[in-house]
Amino acid sequence: MDQQIFDLLPLNWQFFSALATFFAVLVALFLPFIRDRKKLKIYSMISFIANSTSQSNDGLSTTITNSGRTKITIVDWGVTFYKKTGKKFATINPELPNSLPKTLEHMDYVILWSSAPLEMFDEIQKLFVIDSLRKYWYLNRREMKKLKKEYKDYKLRNKDA
Repeated sequence: MDQQIFDLLPLNWQFFSALATFFAVLVALFLPFIRDRKKLKIYSMISFIANSTSQSNDGLSTTITNSGRTKITIVDWGVTFYKKTGKKFATINPELPNSLPKTLEHMDYVILWSSAPLEMFDEIQKLFVIDSLRKYWYLNRREMKKLKKEYKDYKLRNKDA
């Protein structure tokens, strides 16, 4: 009886080592594709730009950072609206010179600014960025909540002025 158990043990260990080798090969084959994915980090805030006439313009400032290893070309940015407004989406023309289209290398960033979204901010549902492959990158939900809270504070401050 003991001899039969010992005869089965080498067979089981060979099976487990073959299985572990198979998974190691799978990981080695797919890890470069996972690691080299395109990734964008999008942050947005309400800010102002002071121009040479000492007037300041309030607007929406969006920072886009390429946190992936491959380069990405940003071609456009915009917003989507809630369904009740009847509008679907709108692209935004950046008001900073030479900002789009912009090719971002690893850890490069671009800052886009426009005053247009503040006029319709209550109707905005999402903010997005479009790359050269027409992939839409959205501002994540937590950042959008922060932006909406910041806009409420902005409205309260400017209501008194």
